[in-house]
Amino acid sequence: MAEEEKEEGKKEEKDSGNKKPSILKNPLLLIGILLVAQIGIAFLMVNVMSNKADEKKTEIKEAKLYENKRGKIIQIEDILVNLKENNKLHYLKLTIGLEIGNSGMEEEIKARESSLKDIVISRITGKRVSDFDSDEEINALKKDLNDRLSKALQSGKLLHLYFSDFIIQ
Repeated sequence: MAEEEKEEGKKEEKDSGNKKPSILKNPLLLIGILLVAQIGIAFLMVNVMSNKADEKKTEIKEAKLYENKRGKIIQIEDILVNLKENNKLHYLKLTIGLEIGNSGMEEEIKARESSLKDIVISRITGKRVSDFDSDEEINALKKDLNDRLSKALQSGKLLHLYFSDFIIQ
């Protein structure tokens, strides 16, 4: 019987030696893991915040640059677009002023006037009269058209886009 107790004691020692320590039972290991995780999260947050701040600074610099520059305005006249509202046909007559920063753009705009008109017409076609009720909607359209036309031009980016005629009938 004494031999059996010795054997059982040896088995218990072997079993306890084979067991891996639990993370939850070792507080130092748990604290270390949490500390590393918190440092990683803090690092990511700082990087994300600094990227957003850099983007805002860039946008502000570009806005100031565009405000300080006053370029020549090229008119694109007589753009007519059909609008629908309550099964009635309406039309929108536009004249757009494109403010440019360099003279090379003027030549390109004159040469590509038809394709630029097509971009404007394609963007407005399908809209309703009620889509132009507020200043916010019209300003959003200006920004969208400015972005689309700037992408279409190879010689530079438009400074501003203006509506000199905006007639719905």
